[in-house]
Amino acid sequence: MLDIASQAYFRNSYSEEAALKDLAVTEKKAYKEPELSAAEQRKFEEAVSKYGSELQAVTRHVKSVPYGMIVRHYYVWKKTKAGKQIWGNFQNRAAKKELKRAEAAATKLQDDIADDADDSAYDVEKADAQRKSFV
Repeated sequence: MLDIASQAYFRNSYSEEAALKDLAVTEKKAYKEPELSAAEQRKFEEAVSKYGSELQAVTRHVKSVPYGMIVRHYYVWKKTKAGKQIWGNFQNRAAKKELKRAEAAATKLQDDIADDADDSAYDVEKADAQRKSFV
């Protein structure tokens, strides 16, 4: 789409208004946006919910759409309502967030009971204040 827009801009001597009018009458085929059938769309969404953003695996799952078209379709689709619902609930994304939170919590605990003067030791008074024991 950006290519078509920049070509229209150059073709119309860098006139924004003329380029926008030109784009308004440009046929949809010129944008080379993939049109998936209902069955292909269903397979595509199944594959994304199963494989996530691994688009090579998505292409193998759909089978009838070339890789380049899957990539183009994916980046447009993920901004749609269905895309946000499926991609937002992708299981591997949530696990990564939980792992990061757990690591942050562990680091915070270590920082809370660490001895200020010695990085390799714990401060007993801080540990008592946090109600943590080493025994």
